[in-house]
Amino acid sequence: MGDFTLELYYEESPKTVANFVSLAEGSRKWIDPVTGIVQVNKPYFDGIIFHRVVDAFMNQVGSPQGTGSDGPGYTFPDEVDNGLLHDEPYLLSSANSGPHTNGSQLFITVVVTNWLDGIHTVFGKVSSGTDVIDAINDVDVGKIFNGNIDSTRPVVDVSITSVVIRRVGPEANAFDVTAQGLPEVEQAEVGIENPESGLNLTVNQAAGTSLEVFQSPDMVTWSSQSRHLDSDSLPLSGIGLPVDQSQEFFRAVIVDWPTEASFPSDLTGWSIGIESPLNGFDFTLNFSDEPTLFLEGSGTFLINMELSRIDTDGYGSSLLIYTNGLVPLNFRLGSDLPINGSAPSGRMTGTAFTGAGISLNGGFTMTPLP
Repeated sequence: MGDFTLELYYEESPKTVANFVSLAEGSRKWIDPVTGIVQVNKPYFDGIIFHRVVDAFMNQVGSPQGTGSDGPGYTFPDEVDNGLLHDEPYLLSSANSGPHTNGSQLFITVVVTNWLDGIHTVFGKVSSGTDVIDAINDVDVGKIFNGNIDSTRPVVDVSITSVVIRRVGPEANAFDVTAQGLPEVEQAEVGIENPESGLNLTVNQAAGTSLEVFQSPDMVTWSSQSRHLDSDSLPLSGIGLPVDQSQEFFRAVIVDWPTEASFPSDLTGWSIGIESPLNGFDFTLNFSDEPTLFLEGSGTFLINMELSRIDTDGYGSSLLIYTNGLVPLNFRLGSDLPINGSAPSGRMTGTAFTGAGISLNGGFTMTPLP
């Protein structure tokens, strides 16, 4: 289709620009989302497709598998208070799945999109080649993907061939992409203890890190599970994994979070008050020995911890909550920075899975249970 040039706002959005530049140049390590292999000196965006194109809105790219649900294997915080707004077309903005879940996906707008202010980080604009952006936005969409019609997926793949970073001027040349407080990833060594009595993997995991273990019976199909340890946790090594095959293959990766990323790794013992002002959907999660959800006007419901899923990272937590009497709730908590270790608070977005779905958008406050 052609070339286009982006001007990057490294002064206003230093983390987001540093992440994009280092991934594009291949200087930042990232995790293959399928195999768990840490990619080294490999430009991230070369060959990647625009997996989502919405007419008269934007073009989105940055998903290694083209699913829209993956990234480089780590996340970093929003920079939405940088004074930059979605107040003109052809802006470069960071895609996310809730507060502080930025990774590698980004989008380029073709119209003013001011409803995205305070949600997505603007970190650049198209300085030349807007006709190419318009051409991408005008492609036919509606391709079958994973057995279903994806109404925003280009029928013919549109991909990035390569990204060339140019540093113009002394300030741009002085901008250090390695000094912006981003997470770092490393391949971890996997050991095995007591194989006769049941497989017990060992990976040395320090406080302030996340561990992801990839498991496969055939080196083709992989699954993974993760564990986060906050900065106050004790180091761990053992990992219990069920093995049902005659042979198994394992890989492990460690995400080392910056010191500011100190969100609690275990929600046990916390009460989380959540407010969604637009629809009055206010509730409290109490993670005691018998976890409950209290919904204003409806009462208290037991949380089914076997069905529910809670994933924490350095900047917040993603929760899928099932109870014994309410619709499922899926939401993301992203803590304000710096994180208040005794009472974290911040932004919340999510969905209550009613028939039509209720969007949740508001804030949260955490307090220790008595």
